[in-house]
Amino acid sequence: SETRSLGERVNAMLDTLAESAAVQRTLLAGLPHDLKGPLSRMWLRIEMTDDPSLKDGMRQDVQDMQRMIDQFINYVRGSDQGSYLYVPLPMRPWLEERVATWQQAGRDVRLLRVPEEDLILHADELALGRLIDNLVTNAFNHGRPPVEISLTQEQQNAVLVLRDHGEGISKERRAEALRPFSRLDEARTRTGSVGLGLALAEMITRAHGGTLSLEDATSGGLEVRISLPLQRPNSGGSGGIDKPNMRQ
Repeated sequence: SETRSLGERVNAMLDTLAESAAVQRTLLAGLPHDLKGPLSRMWLRIEMTDDPSLKDGMRQDVQDMQRMIDQFINYVRGSDQGSYLYVPLPMRPWLEERVATWQQAGRDVRLLRVPEEDLILHADELALGRLIDNLVTNAFNHGRPPVEISLTQEQQNAVLVLRDHGEGISKERRAEALRPFSRLDEARTRTGSVGLGLALAEMITRAHGGTLSLEDATSGGLEVRISLPLQRPNSGGSGGIDKPNMRQ
């Protein structure tokens, strides 16, 4: 029948998409390993160069390449949801620690607001760390400091808001900004960005049953708003979503 034929075509399309995503992860996972040897040789040649100006320029180029590789690695790890370890995570001390780490590194990151009563998520701590670090890095690379972070509760969700003081992203290009390998301007190339930061942040958010949106900040820059479901009371640690609790 037509209904059965349509169902078969849809299933075939879904299988193709799944295979495509798997191929993409495989290629990205292998890329850092393939580039490790050439990068090591480049570092050796740089140290053997006598010209200081040439050496400085080459060092900057290799550092940019290393940042790109690190982005590939983080994207592959973040996309491997089967390796997530979901545990009860108190958001207030976790967020205060992340902000303190950035401040100790000399970055102007400010925690403006947190609720008096701690909010508990059923989450993977490493994945959420990648999420917040990607957003802060993106804000410094493409916006302007200070980077301001706040945490509030809205109904049964924890809402994490991060804003910068840059030029923001126009409404017409926000969907594009969330796609992997999206580069909205030349500055992203100059900073060693490969266009994976926001895509990874949204992927991690969705893996936790949440939503991520890009909005205009009152500061004039970009506001990233993340809503994550709180752990349900008496849920036995299962949280608001049904997720595995073992790393594979």
